[in-house]
Amino acid sequence: MSQDPKDRLISKIARRTGKNDPVLPVGLGVVATISQSARKNDLFSTIAAMLLLLLGIFILGCIKCGYECLKDIYNRPPDQTSENRYILAGMNQVPLKSSGKRGKTSESDHPPQPSKFIEETQFTEFVSKAIKRLNSTSGNEESICCVCMENKCNTRLVPCGHDQFGDRCAEKIQNCPICRQVISHEIFACGITNAVDGSEEDEIHCFKANGAIPSGRILLQQARLAKETDSLINLFDEVDLLQDEENGYLSDTSLASD
Repeated sequence: MSQDPKDRLISKIARRTGKNDPVLPVGLGVVATISQSARKNDLFSTIAAMLLLLLGIFILGCIKCGYECLKDIYNRPPDQTSENRYILAGMNQVPLKSSGKRGKTSESDHPPQPSKFIEETQFTEFVSKAIKRLNSTSGNEESICCVCMENKCNTRLVPCGHDQFGDRCAEKIQNCPICRQVISHEIFACGITNAVDGSEEDEIHCFKANGAIPSGRILLQQARLAKETDSLINLFDEVDLLQDEENGYLSDTSLASD
């Protein structure tokens, strides 16, 4: 019994490749249809057969591509998504200075100390830069407070950084008059006159605006009082030393006269 030429071709390809492809008979059938249509000179049938072949190839490619994608997804090694989630949770726990509230806490093995350390370091750098700027501009012409237009500017507001205010006006306001930002800290720089030699020394104070902390005027008075107390103590020591020397001199003269 003679075998169909198409079946013989399929069996020959299967023996050479060593596997049976279910799509192979369909493709060979489409090719046979195209060849028969070409022999019959039927243009419409030829175009339809070619489109059918292209559609089969496209569907086969989509199936293989989807299989490879699924295989790659299931065989992919575990990524670091959990580690990134812990890091983001730690970054969200930065304390809010204005309201005093903290972010939501997450039960993880990665505490938010790095983010808190970064925030404190940035605030310390900002304060140090502001103090350097106040010290560098202390020798320039003194500017007038933009609120009262009487006192000199000796206070910088944090975090906005504006320094067009005096200490008396800065301790009374809660928002910056220039940018309307909430004030969290004040940096106060004042010149303190030394009671001993009359020289002027710079003293820097950093304090919160809403806390029970003395104003710049009180700090200045306390510093001057401490200087005067030290000078009085030194003066009393000198008086005691002079009295001791005088008593010793009188005793020596009395012994010499005897």
